[in-house]
Amino acid sequence: MLIGISLLVGIAVAAYDRTHGSAVVGIEILTFIGMALFLLAICVGGVTLLTIKKAYSPDPTARKDQALVVGGIYGYVRHPMYTALILVGAGVPLRCLLSWYLP
Repeated sequence: MLIGISLLVGIAVAAYDRTHGSAVVGIEILTFIGMALFLLAICVGGVTLLTIKKAYSPDPTARKDQALVVGGIYGYVRHPMYTALILVGAGVPLRCLLSWYLP
C-alpha cells in the first residue's frame, strides 16, 4: 500500500514539475537513462514471472509441494523481482523527477 501511495505522490510531483518547468535544464541523457532503467525493470519482472509460472504467490511462505527455481533468470540473479523494483526505483525519478536528483 505504501508503494502505491508513493507512486501516486510521485506522479503528482512529476506533473507539477512538468507543468511549472523543471529545475534542471539541458540534461536529457539522464531522462534517457531513467527510461532505459524503467524498461529494463519491466523486462526483468516479465521474465521472472514467465520463469516461475505457477510457483508465483504473493504469500512468502513455502508450500510443501513447492520446488526451488534455479533455471532461467534465477540462474543469474538471486532475487529478480527485487532487482526489478530497484531498477524502477532508480529509473522513475530520473525519468520523471529529475529535479530531485540534482541541486
